Amino acid sequence: MNVELDACGACAGTSPQTPAPVANRAGLSAIGYRVGTQPLFKESMQARLGTLPELRTRDPGDFTLGLIDAWASVADVLSFYQERIANESFLRTATERRSLAGLAELVGYVPQPGVAASTWLAFTLMQAPGAAPTAVEVPAGTRVQSIPLPGGLPQTFETLEAVPARVEWNAFRPSLSLAQTVDADTTEVLLSGVSTGLKPGDSVVVAPSDAGSRPVLRTVAGVTPMAAEQQTRVTLRPAISGAQVPAPAPPPPRPRRPRIAFESLRADTVPLHITATFAAPRNWSFVTQQALSAHVPFVARADDLKVFGWRFGLKLRHLFRTLAAWSPPVAPSIYALRTKASLFGYNAPDPRSLPAAISGQYSDEYVAGGDWVPPADVLDPLLDASYPRIAPGGDAAPSFAALRWSDAQGDHWVVANVDGVAEHGIARYTMTGKVTQLRLSVVGQSDSGPVSIAYPSFSSYRGATLQAESEALPLARLPNEDPLPADSQIDLDTWVDGLHAGQRLIVSGELADSPGNLASEMVQIQAVAHAIGADGGTSLTLVSALTQAYVRKTVTINGNVAAATHGSAVSEVLGSGNAAVPSQRFTLRQSPLTHVSAATPSGVASTLALRVNGVQWREVHDFFGSGPRDRVYVARLDDDGSTVVGFGDGSHGARPPTGTENIVASYRKGIGAVGNVGAGQLTLLQTRPLGVQGVTNPTPATGGADAETADDIRANAALGLSTLGRIVSLQDYEDFARAFGGIAKARATWTWFGQTRGVFLTVAGIDGADVESGGAVFGHLLSAIGDAAEPNVPVRLSSYRRGAFTFSANLMIDPARDMDAVLAAAQQAARDAFSFARRGFGQAVARSEVIALLQGVPGVVAVQVSALRRTDTALFVPAARLAVLRENAQIDAALPQVGSDASVLAAELLTLDPRPLDLVATWAEAPP
Repeated sequence: MNVELDACGACAGTSPQTPAPVANRAGLSAIGYRVGTQPLFKESMQARLGTLPELRTRDPGDFTLGLIDAWASVADVLSFYQERIANESFLRTATERRSLAGLAELVGYVPQPGVAASTWLAFTLMQAPGAAPTAVEVPAGTRVQSIPLPGGLPQTFETLEAVPARVEWNAFRPSLSLAQTVDADTTEVLLSGVSTGLKPGDSVVVAPSDAGSRPVLRTVAGVTPMAAEQQTRVTLRPAISGAQVPAPAPPPPRPRRPRIAFESLRADTVPLHITATFAAPRNWSFVTQQALSAHVPFVARADDLKVFGWRFGLKLRHLFRTLAAWSPPVAPSIYALRTKASLFGYNAPDPRSLPAAISGQYSDEYVAGGDWVPPADVLDPLLDASYPRIAPGGDAAPSFAALRWSDAQGDHWVVANVDGVAEHGIARYTMTGKVTQLRLSVVGQSDSGPVSIAYPSFSSYRGATLQAESEALPLARLPNEDPLPADSQIDLDTWVDGLHAGQRLIVSGELADSPGNLASEMVQIQAVAHAIGADGGTSLTLVSALTQAYVRKTVTINGNVAAATHGSAVSEVLGSGNAAVPSQRFTLRQSPLTHVSAATPSGVASTLALRVNGVQWREVHDFFGSGPRDRVYVARLDDDGSTVVGFGDGSHGARPPTGTENIVASYRKGIGAVGNVGAGQLTLLQTRPLGVQGVTNPTPATGGADAETADDIRANAALGLSTLGRIVSLQDYEDFARAFGGIAKARATWTWFGQTRGVFLTVAGIDGADVESGGAVFGHLLSAIGDAAEPNVPVRLSSYRRGAFTFSANLMIDPARDMDAVLAAAQQAARDAFSFARRGFGQAVARSEVIALLQGVPGVVAVQVSALRRTDTALFVPAARLAVLRENAQIDAALPQVGSDASVLAAELLTLDPRPLDLVATWAEAPP
C-alpha cells in the first residue's frame, strides 16, 4: 500500500512531492507501487521552477505550465502501469493467467491444461436371423457422441483400444435358478413337467444328493401339477417310524462334472488343464475320450477354449453342445417305482394244513414250527410272475427295487440296486409256475459284510411285496431369488463362450438395498471356469468384488466393453521446418488439445504426436538438459485455450529440418468438465464398425477437469517445490495428490489397516466430484505415488465422504436497508463460506462461525442461530438446547476412521445443504 498521496493541492508548489515512498506489508493481495499521481507530479515540477527566476507566472495557460501538465499526465500513466506490472510480478498479487503461468514456470511448474473425462462403453452387436454368432472387433478410435442435456452441447468420445465383441456378450445374466437338493427327510420336491404319473399312495425312492447317503423309500402324500411353471409339486409322507431298515448300498457314485479352467493370455503362454476327470462311457468316440481324459496340458497363446477345440478337431460353435452330449448327466434324486409284485409262494397253502405225507415231502422247505423257509435271502428274491419291464441298472441309470414286509416287530423295508434279472420256471411250496428272479445288491454297515435277511415267520413272507421298475423323475431347478451379492464370484446358468481373464464386464441392475434405483459398475475377469455336462454353466472369478449387491433378476452383464475418453482425433499439417530459424513456434489449429489421465507426476499426458519428415519427436517439459541433436519439443497452453508448439534453438533441442509442410501433428481435441456426461448419454455411433448395432455408457464419464484458473495456479505453483519429485512426509503425499490432474483436495493421515500401519489418503475430485476406485484418475494417482514414494510404506487411497448441514437463524435488519436484498446476501454469503472450495476435510462447523458470518453481512444488526443440525444423518441440535450451549458449539466432521472389520472410512467434508436456509428477518426498529 502506498503512503498517502496528497491530492488536495494545499501544499502545491511548496516542495517536490514525488517520487513518493513505497512501503507494503507482507501478505497483501495487491501492492501499491505508484510514486505519484498527475496532480502531485505537476505540483512537484512546478515547485522545481523556483530555480528559473525568469519564469514568474503560474498561469495554467502558459506554454511552459501546459507542457508540465502534459508530462505530469504522462508520468501518471507510466506510474499506473508500473504498479500493474509490479503486481503481475508476484504470485500472490498477479491477476493475469499469463503472468501466473510465467511465474510458475520459473520454478518448473506448468499449469494443468485440464483432463479429459473417461468412461466405459458397452457395445451391442446385431445378428442376422439364422446366421451363426460371429466375433467382430471394435477398433480403437471408434467415435461415439453424447445426447446433450438441455442447454448443453454434444461431446465426442473415442475408444482407446481394440476389443473383440460377440453377440452372446450383449447381455448375459447371472444364474437365476438353483439346483434342487433332497435328503432322507425331504417332505416336498418340485419335479420337471406335469406328467409324472404319480398319485397319492405311490412309493418313490429318494436318492439324497449327498453321495454318501443311502436311498430311502417314501410314500407320496399329494401331487399338485403347476401348468404355468411346467412343474409338479410332490409332498411325501414321513418315513416309517421304528422300521428296522438294513443298510443298503448307496447308488453308484454319480459321475463328477469336470470343470475346464480357461486362463487368459496376455503376452506369455498359459497351460490349459482339465481339472477333473472321470471314466468315459463306452459309446464315446476315441477323440472324445482322449480329449477329456488326457493328462498332458494344452498350451495356447490367445484363446484356450479355441485351441482346445482346434486340438481335437471340434468346431468352436459346437464345442459346448458336444461337451454336453459327451458328459454324463447328473443323476436324478427321485425315482418312481412303477411295478408292484409279490414274492413267489405268497399264496401257498399253510404247511400246517397239509397231511403229514405231503408236508414230509417238502421237509427241506420248512423248519420246526411249521413255517416255510423263504427261497433265499433278499439278495435273490423270486417274484410271483413274469415282469419283463423290470431291467437291471447301469452306470448311467441305476435301477432300484424296494422290499416291504411287516411282522410282530413292526413294518420293515429295504432299498437295493437291481443288478440282474432272469425268468425261469420253479416248483416249490407244493406249487409250480413261472417266476422272475432278481439279483439285488444290499450292503449294510456291519463289519460282517452284506446284510442277509431271513423272515422269521410264514405270515411275514406271505405279506411281503416288492416294488421295482424305477423311473427317474428329473428335479426342477428352484428360482434363485437371493440378491447377487457384493462378491468376487458370478455363476451363469448357461455357457458363455470366449470369455477370458483380463476381460472387462459391465454389471448393471437394480440395487438390492435401494429398490427402484439402478446402478452399473465395471469389473474385470480373473479366471473363467466352464462346467461340462447337460446342466453346465460358466463361473466367473473377478479381480475385485462387486461394490454393490443387486436384485438378481434385474442384472445384465455386457462383455463388449471398451475404455473411452473425451476427445476426437485430428491430423493436420502445422507448417514447414526451417533449420535456419531457431526456436520455431507453431499453433495447433484446433483446440483444446486433449490431455488424458496418466501415471505421471502431473497426472496428465498429452495426446499430441508430432512428426517431422515422418519421424516422431518427443515432448519434454522444457529444453533444460536437451542436446543439439535431441528431437524434442515443448507444448504450452495459451490464454485463449490454443496450444503452441515450440522447437529448440539448435543448442538446447534440435531445430526442425528444412522442408515443405514437413511438420505434421496428430492429436485429439476436447477436454474439460463438459465431458463428465451422465450414464446413458453416449448413444450415438459416429463411426459404426461392422456388426455393431448400438452403444451406451452404463457408468457416467468421470475425471474431466478444466484447465487451471488463476487462483488454482496461485495455490498449486509451489507444490512441486515442496516435493521435488519425491514423497516423504504426510504433507508430501497431500501436495503430490493436490498437484495431480483431476484432484482438487487431499488429506493424508497415518492410519492402521488391521495389523498394518500406513498412509491413508483421502481425495476429492474437481468441484467435489468423487474419485471412483475403478476410474483412470484413481488408478493413475496410486501408481504415480508408488513411483515417487518409499516403496515399503503401505498406501491406501479413498474418495472422501460427503457431509451436509444446515442452520436456522433470526436476523435483525437495519430499517434503512432492503430486507429481501439483505436476506439474499446472507444466503449467498453462507453458500460461499460453506462451499466445497472453502472447506477442508475434517473441518468442523461452529455456531460462533455461523454467527460471525451472518453478522458480517451488510444490513444485519443482530443474529440469533436457532438451530444447527446435520441433514445427512439424524444428528441435530434442537433450538431448545442451543439456548444453553456454549459459544463454541459445533458439528464435527469425521477424519479417517478404522471400522470394526479393519476397513478404513475416508475423511468427511461438511458443506451447506443445497436446500434454502431457514432465515427469519425482522426489523431492528420500525422502518422510516
